[in-house]
Amino acid sequence: MVKKQKPLNVNKKNIFFITSFWPYPNRGGGHIAGSSILESFANNKNINLTIITYQQTEVTDAKDLTNFLEKYKTISNPQIYMIKHTRVRNPIMIPLFWLKQTSYFLERDINKPLKKTLGKLLKEQQFDLMVFDRDLSLGIANHIFKAYPDLKTNTIYFSHNIECDITKNQAKKLSKKYLPLAPLLYLDSLLFCIKEKQLIKKFTRTYAISETDAKYFAKIAPKKKFETYPWGFFTKPLPDLQNKLSKNKMSWPILRTLDTYSWYPNYEGIVWFLKRVWPIVIKLHPKAHIQIAGRGINQTLANLINSTRNAELVGYLEPEEVDPYVKNAPLMLTVVHGGSGIKIKVLRAIANLTPIIANCQATKGLPKDIQKHIPCFESPKKLAKHTAQMLKSAEKRAEQIKAFSTFYKNNLHRKNLETFIQKIIKKYA
Repeated sequence: MVKKQKPLNVNKKNIFFITSFWPYPNRGGGHIAGSSILESFANNKNINLTIITYQQTEVTDAKDLTNFLEKYKTISNPQIYMIKHTRVRNPIMIPLFWLKQTSYFLERDINKPLKKTLGKLLKEQQFDLMVFDRDLSLGIANHIFKAYPDLKTNTIYFSHNIECDITKNQAKKLSKKYLPLAPLLYLDSLLFCIKEKQLIKKFTRTYAISETDAKYFAKIAPKKKFETYPWGFFTKPLPDLQNKLSKNKMSWPILRTLDTYSWYPNYEGIVWFLKRVWPIVIKLHPKAHIQIAGRGINQTLANLINSTRNAELVGYLEPEEVDPYVKNAPLMLTVVHGGSGIKIKVLRAIANLTPIIANCQATKGLPKDIQKHIPCFESPKKLAKHTAQMLKSAEKRAEQIKAFSTFYKNNLHRKNLETFIQKIIKKYA
């Protein structure tokens, strides 16, 4: 699928934006970060934007594609090349498919139509800057660096997480389920990590999602400079602070959570909380309730929720239902076991001025000026005690709400990311 508009303006900078999946509809953290970065480029009137990506679902991609083109056609005149992507659906092949897809020496996420389109674009157009978005674009970067060793164009990589860590955790998890494949899975994760380090050294500049990730990259490529990019993922106005504080005084002792539970760090986190933490919370605060919403709730998790005291299964929410669910929550919860990424659960709570409790993995990498307002605990007893206190104390929740208001204006609004990207274009394009 190719979507072109009017011819490119020769007086503008040509930007080539590469991402291995179209970041819409932006339900999850990766989609929200990806679409925010893409839109921040698309909203720049001084560039011509060419995008190459994989098509995931034909119906939703076509709809979101049309909306995107209509919105930015008079600004950056996007030219979009969407390559059809196939998925393996046979459960027996899943571990082997995962092995092939996550190995960079097997050129992850590269198929023949994509190679052909890349070759044609790089031959016919002179790009001033190439932008690689998130970890899934690393396979495409690997192919370009190998196929075009004399490439002179500056390359920028926006990292959403340290993919090496996720790959090692996934190998560990799959090895338990598919024991005969364990040696291959661990070998693959090792080679994957080596390749990720090699690629990080090749980019002109890498921008990390958090200070924690930036420090990791600095260790593997000490001659390069790394910094974080603003989390300008939200465009909506902030809720009225005084109104939020007034409602906070009258709130019910309800804890809400919202996640994609097919992603194992989220699944393991909520199971751990319901089994190890929530029973203690109930002893400390018998009137406390927890509501659990999101995608990927399997029957095992549903049974656990339904058998847990004062727990309610809300289930799947439509995209337009997400913000009201979070905004009207007295208190949100995020507990993850593994992963890194953009901490979207925490950021969405901040953007809605909703207090939140979390374990330390869920807040790892957040800036210190906001992290200090979100105490984190890994001990079930300590987290339960903190949860009960937050449900009971309007004053403690109000402290978070006020801190969130300041942090949102200075960090999370889209204008911060757009200004940052304007500087990148000026310096490297």
